[in-house]
Amino acid sequence: MIDSHSPSKWTSLQKLVFLTFFSCAVWLVIFPIKDFDTFWHLANGTAMLDQKRIINEEIFSYSVYGKPFINHSWLAQIIMSTIHQIGGIILLIATKAVITSFIFLIIFKSSRILRASIPLAAFSGYAAILAGLSRYVVRPQLFSYAALAFLFWFLNKYLKEGFDRKLFIILPVLMILWDYMHGPAVFGFSLWIGIAFGELGKYIIARKMSVIDYHGIKKIKTIWFWLFISLLMVLTKPLGLDLYTATFKIMDNNFIIAMTGEFMPTDWQMLFIPFWLLLGATSLTILFRLKHIDITHLVILIPFSYLGIRYNRGVGVYAIVAAPLFAFYASQLWHSSEIIQRTKKAIVGLAYVFFIAVIAWTIHLKGLPVKSGEFDPSGLRTGLGINNVFLPMGTVNFIKKVGPKGNMYNNDRLGGLFSYYLYPENKIFHYNHPLLFQDIYGYLHNPALRKQWNHNYAVLSTEDEIRMFRRENWVTVYRDAVAYIMVKPTIQNKSIIDRYKVTFFTPLLPDSRIIKIFKRPALAGTLLREMSNYLSFNNDQRIGSLFAKGVALNQQNYSNAKLNELIKNATTMNPQIKNLLPVGNYN
Repeated sequence: MIDSHSPSKWTSLQKLVFLTFFSCAVWLVIFPIKDFDTFWHLANGTAMLDQKRIINEEIFSYSVYGKPFINHSWLAQIIMSTIHQIGGIILLIATKAVITSFIFLIIFKSSRILRASIPLAAFSGYAAILAGLSRYVVRPQLFSYAALAFLFWFLNKYLKEGFDRKLFIILPVLMILWDYMHGPAVFGFSLWIGIAFGELGKYIIARKMSVIDYHGIKKIKTIWFWLFISLLMVLTKPLGLDLYTATFKIMDNNFIIAMTGEFMPTDWQMLFIPFWLLLGATSLTILFRLKHIDITHLVILIPFSYLGIRYNRGVGVYAIVAAPLFAFYASQLWHSSEIIQRTKKAIVGLAYVFFIAVIAWTIHLKGLPVKSGEFDPSGLRTGLGINNVFLPMGTVNFIKKVGPKGNMYNNDRLGGLFSYYLYPENKIFHYNHPLLFQDIYGYLHNPALRKQWNHNYAVLSTEDEIRMFRRENWVTVYRDAVAYIMVKPTIQNKSIIDRYKVTFFTPLLPDSRIIKIFKRPALAGTLLREMSNYLSFNNDQRIGSLFAKGVALNQQNYSNAKLNELIKNATTMNPQIKNLLPVGNYN
């Protein structure tokens, strides 16, 4: 299973192992959209298609409307929006699966160039996707990952096997497109520069030892020449230098970045365990082969390891670079270690066990498909559509249907979602874009800063925000698993408050608690009304079923007319409730 570097034909077992790892890798990324930034990019892409221009200023807010910025992902945004307009959310997720397939295959090819066996190369592709799984969301960064994997394969293939140098003309084009897709192409240039310096270092050492490889010198010159050409073309294109300087500027002491989850150091939560395992396994295999280490590998691994440890958004790029190198050194260790050769049969047996364990782990991680209204806090369960635990679509439906007037305060994470679904009728207050907005926490701890905006309603998702508005006696009119909607207690909002005020309902209440309240007539009516309102904005099978039980328990306490009104409201988005109701005079 581990042996055999490059057979002319694949065995049945090798085909099975390859297809299993490939299928598992693609399956890993099939989950509902959960990322806050996805809809910010869709909003920008849609606006650019509508206006037929590249948008380099903020257009979705009233707080910094018109503020210029360098849109580093405009081409990817247009592509994403076009895909979404053609096939909706499902086609976006399918596109992610296609890009992931490409990344897997390129990593597999890179591992094979480095002389890894077919099973080990296939595992390296799976390991790269698993270790970086937190980053495989529908965002322009997917194009960046694909480009990084391709660049690593391209340079490795040239160094190890060689090809016509004229093909290097591809790389300047790739780097320019990379800048427009998810620029700047810092990861790509970091990899390329690392390889260039590593190969140059090896040449200098070899020269001192009077070992000169004239064929290798030509390859090094080619890599350096096209690196210089690519850098020159990237930096001299329109806004090229500005893009790179702006990126490094915002990384320096920017509070939004400091408080954004993906810029935090990689911790030990379950999602990042595969990253730490890959980091440890790669480091160990290198240590065992330290006397035979390739300097180039060390030069590129050190900065990418730092990125993966320092910023959890760096785990994806680390895995793409590290996985083929792990496969290379593991393969070298397999063929050189006397201990391994003596215990070969036992290790092959363990490899089969490990293979089965990988399949079992993938099945455990993915679980059963997510049902309507079911909460998936991991965000990784198999499914399509939008994950309402991360992106509260009910708040969008409430604002669209109820139509509160005036300026909206919104939690910064939800700004992207609202930019897509509520623009242009409702403009956002904030979004966690460090080039455009100041940090949201200044408003939380200094309410006087908010007065200039004259907010009339607010969409909140943190305890700090909720406490802040409660202190000002704002009224909750909608609540789901992620967000609150509160309105200012004014005459203008009286009709909204009278109809939608929430006293105690939340979909996070356990079934037993809800049933217990239904058995108390003094509270049951309020709960039924609040659940009916919630269901009018959400398709939720669990709450719908509980609502039907509540109607059954209270049909003697309320008139049919009243219950019919609540049922009609609840079934607008949950028609299945009608099949759950007791026999009675219900329309």
